[in-house]
Amino acid sequence: RWGNVDHQRMPTPMLGAAQDLSLWCVETRNHIEFVFTFNADVLDTSSVGAFAKALERLLREIVTDPDRPLSRYDFSPGATSDAPPANAPSTAASTPSGIATTSSAESVESAIAEIWRGLLGLDRFDIDEDFFDRGGHSLLVMRAVTQIRNRTGKPVSVHTIFDNSTPRRLAQALSATMAPAHPTAEGAQPIGAPSAAPQVIPHRGDTTTAPLSQMQQRLWYLENLTPHSVTHHIPSAHRLDGELDIQALAQAWQQLLARQAALRTVIGRTPTGDHQQVLPRLDAPLLPLEDLSHLTESERESTLRHRMGELAMQPFDLEKGPLFAIRLFKLSDRDHVLFFLVHHLIWDGWSFQVFNDELSELYSAAMAGRPAQLPPLPVTYGDFAAWHNKWMSGEELQRQTAFWQARMTPAPAPLALPTDRSRPPLMSGQGASCTVHLDQQTTHQLREAAQRQGRTLFTTLLGAFGLLLNKLTGQEDLVIGTPVRGRDHAELESLIGFFVNTLPLRLTPRADLALSDWFAQVQRSTIDALSHPDVPVDHLVRTLQLPRDASRAPLYQALFSYQDARERHTNWGNVEHKRFDVPMVGAAQDLALWCVETPNDIEFTFNYNTDILDEGTVQLFAQRLSHLLKQLSRHANTPLKDISVQSEQETLQLRQWNSTSIQWPTTAANMIDLLLQQPHASSSEIAVSLAGERSLSHAELWA
Repeated sequence: RWGNVDHQRMPTPMLGAAQDLSLWCVETRNHIEFVFTFNADVLDTSSVGAFAKALERLLREIVTDPDRPLSRYDFSPGATSDAPPANAPSTAASTPSGIATTSSAESVESAIAEIWRGLLGLDRFDIDEDFFDRGGHSLLVMRAVTQIRNRTGKPVSVHTIFDNSTPRRLAQALSATMAPAHPTAEGAQPIGAPSAAPQVIPHRGDTTTAPLSQMQQRLWYLENLTPHSVTHHIPSAHRLDGELDIQALAQAWQQLLARQAALRTVIGRTPTGDHQQVLPRLDAPLLPLEDLSHLTESERESTLRHRMGELAMQPFDLEKGPLFAIRLFKLSDRDHVLFFLVHHLIWDGWSFQVFNDELSELYSAAMAGRPAQLPPLPVTYGDFAAWHNKWMSGEELQRQTAFWQARMTPAPAPLALPTDRSRPPLMSGQGASCTVHLDQQTTHQLREAAQRQGRTLFTTLLGAFGLLLNKLTGQEDLVIGTPVRGRDHAELESLIGFFVNTLPLRLTPRADLALSDWFAQVQRSTIDALSHPDVPVDHLVRTLQLPRDASRAPLYQALFSYQDARERHTNWGNVEHKRFDVPMVGAAQDLALWCVETPNDIEFTFNYNTDILDEGTVQLFAQRLSHLLKQLSRHANTPLKDISVQSEQETLQLRQWNSTSIQWPTTAANMIDLLLQQPHASSSEIAVSLAGERSLSHAELWA
C-alpha cells in the first residue's frame, strides 16, 4: 500500500534489448513472474512465446520428478515428455499398455486419500488433510510412492510428496505432468476399483532354486568369513494372553510355512556358484511346547529368558536348514510366549509385519474352521532375486550410484565412540542390547513439535541420535545407516524375505548450527537418500573402493531404525498379542538404535558391539538420549554447541565427585602457615634429596 491506496505492479513492455534473449524473474508473495526481453532483429514474438511455454513445462516436470537426469529432458519448444520418474526402478518385465488411468483431478485426489487412509490405518482421510500431520513419516512415503504410481499410473517422487502433502495439492502436482508414467502391467482396474497390485516382476517357472539376491550375497560372504556366527540372528517373542487354542496355532504355523517359500529356503553350494534352494517341505513343528507353568511366577520369567537366550545362541546350519527356530512356552493356562529366531538371510524388519498379519489370520481361520482370507502370492523371493540381479546392470543403478559416490567423496572417517576397551583386529559380531521407554508425555510433545515445525517424528529421532553421536565423539562429519524396505513393487508387500537395503546418511552437525537448521538438514538428507534407495550398500563399498578393515563395519558404524507399530494387530483371534522384549545377541555395527513407535510411547533398543562397549556405558548413552529428547522443544534456535546431553543423574554425580571443599582453619593465614603447623615441619627426616647433592630435612627446608 501507498498510504491509503493499494499499489500493484502493472506489466509494461520493454522497448529495447541489450542481448538476444534475457529472462527477468520477479518473485512475489504468491507466484513468480517471468519477463522475456529479446532482440526483435533475430527473434519474433511467437518464437519467444514457445520458449516461455517450454520453460513452464520444464519447471512443472522438475517439481513432479526432481531426480530425472538432464539427458532425459526434451528442451525443444512444443515438445512433451513421457519419461517415467527417475527414481522408479526399471523392470525386466515387459510394460504393455492397458492400465486405465484418469485425468480427473477429483478421482486422483480420492485415490490418494484412500491410499493414505490405508497406510495410516485411519477410518477417514480428507483431501485437504496433511499426510504428516496425521502420522505419516519418511518410511511410509516410500510405500505411498509405490501405491500411488501403481494406482494412478502417474509419476511421483519422494520430493513431490514432501512438497505436496495433502491429496488435493499432490493431485494438482501430478496433473502438471504432461503424460502418465509408462504402465507396468496388464489387467489393472480404473481408479477407485479394488484390485490386486499389478504384476511387474516376472514369475519364474523354477520354484526350487534361485540365485542369491544382492543382499544375500553380502551376508553369505560374511557368514563364510566367520562360520557359526550369531551376528545376523534376529530374535523376537510374542506374548499371547488368553485361552490359546494350541492346536489351531500349530496348524496356522504349518500353513504359513507352506505359504512363504523363504521359510523353507537354504543355501546350496555347487561348482557353478552358490544359490537359494527352496525345500518342498520342512519338518519344523511348533509342538510340543515347553511347559513352565509348574514354576513359581518369578522362576517362570527367569527360566523363560534363560531358555530364549540359549536358543538365540544356537548357530544355524545354513545349508541344511531350517534358518529359524520356533518354540512355544506355556507360563499358565492363559499366558503363553511364542519365541521365534530367524536368520537375516531370509528375513527383514517388514517380514515381522507379514508374520504378524498372516499368522493372526491363519490362526483365526483355523479356530473358526474356515479358509484363511489371504490372497495368493503373485511372486516368490526367488523371482525377486532373479529380477533384481538383472536390474543391477541397468542405467538406473548407475544414476543412483553416481549420487552416492558424490555424497560419500571424500570418504568419511570411522565413528570414534568412547569405548571401554581397545578394538580387536577382527570384529567378533558378538553383541547385546538394552531397552528403554520414552514416557508418554514426552512422546506426545515430540509428535506435536514435529507437526508444528513441518518435520516427521522419524526426522526428530534420527536428528537426536545424530546429535548424541556428535556429542559423544566430537565429530562433525557422521554417517548413520538407516534401513529402507526395498519393496518398491506392490507384489512384494506380502512376502517374507530379505529385501531391506541400508542407506548411509551423511550428516554434518556443525557446532554453530541452530537446532532447527540441524533438523532441516537431517530431513533434506533423508529425502535425498530415499530418492536414491536401490543401491546395495556392498555395491557402494566396492564402487568407493574403501579399504577393508576387519575390526569394524565398512562405511558406517552406527545405525538408526524406525518402526511404526501403532497399527499392528493386537489380537490373534481370541488372544491378545503383545510384544515381548528379547535381548539381541549379535551386533553388525558398533552402535545401533532401534526405535519402535507404539500408540502410547516410543521404545528404544540400543544394540551394541560387546567387543568394545559394556552395558553400563550404553545405558549412559540411553540416559543422555532421553535427556536430550525431553529438552528439544526449548532449544529450537539454540546452537548445537550450547545443547548439553548430560543427564540430571550425571550432573548430580559430577557435583558429588567435585564436592571436596573444606572449611579453612582459623589458625592459618595462608598455605605456608598451614604447612608450618604440621607435625613434620620440624622433623629431622629427609624432605628433599638430590642425586650427588646434600639432603635437606623438613626442619631445614622450613627454617
